[in-house]
Amino acid sequence: MVVFQYNYISLGFTIGAVAAILSGKDLVGSALYCLALNHKQVNVLADMEFWGTGVDLERCIQAQKLLVKRLKLLEKEAYRLAVMKLEVPLEVTQLTLINWC
Repeated sequence: MVVFQYNYISLGFTIGAVAAILSGKDLVGSALYCLALNHKQVNVLADMEFWGTGVDLERCIQAQKLLVKRLKLLEKEAYRLAVMKLEVPLEVTQLTLINWC
């Protein structure tokens, strides 16, 4: 529920900024628009500072294992493709030499 309150405050700042700019108060409108843009980020940072942040170590370890596994598969595929590319000219050369000899 708190997140929606943040949205309404930012929306209020935005409406105030539009109203101020339309009434010719550009400086006030600019200040209100800056508040609208930064309001949610300030509250999120304040909540993170107050409540702290948590890291799920088990999920990090699972993600690391998955990434290592996928990188090994990609490395094997890269080697297979590299060897295949290198062997193709060799095979062509052998075929042409057999035809000429």
